[in-house]
Amino acid sequence: MRAAAMCAILLLCGASAAGAQAIVAPESVIGKWSSTLKGFDHSVTPHIDYEETVVLTISANGNIQLERTRRLLGSKQSATWIANGVYTTPAPGIMQLTFSDTLGEVPATWRYVIQGNTFTITDAAGVSRKFYRIQTTIY
Repeated sequence: MRAAAMCAILLLCGASAAGAQAIVAPESVIGKWSSTLKGFDHSVTPHIDYEETVVLTISANGNIQLERTRRLLGSKQSATWIANGVYTTPAPGIMQLTFSDTLGEVPATWRYVIQGNTFTITDAAGVSRKFYRIQTTIY
């Protein structure tokens, strides 16, 4: 009787320890992600206050497109530029990007975290930005 009780306790402990050590597969960066924020540049006169939307399209084939649209607050006009490139993920939570367009983007390394439909990127300068998933499958 005591041996059976001890076995049951050991099985329960083993099961809870195995559950605690379960590895959760990372969620995919593949998809379309969007981020909108209000920003400013007060280093110039007159000061510039703007709204900026960035859409990242990350394809399963290793391509990435960064589309940035900026509009001055109080204005209907906007300016958009697009940078295309490729990416690799040499380690979990790391993306290395090389842009083919010469729009001021240089090779970059981003640290990222995905939590559900939120994709948080931190660049090499330590600046973070949150993106939200708007499409899941991009080939």
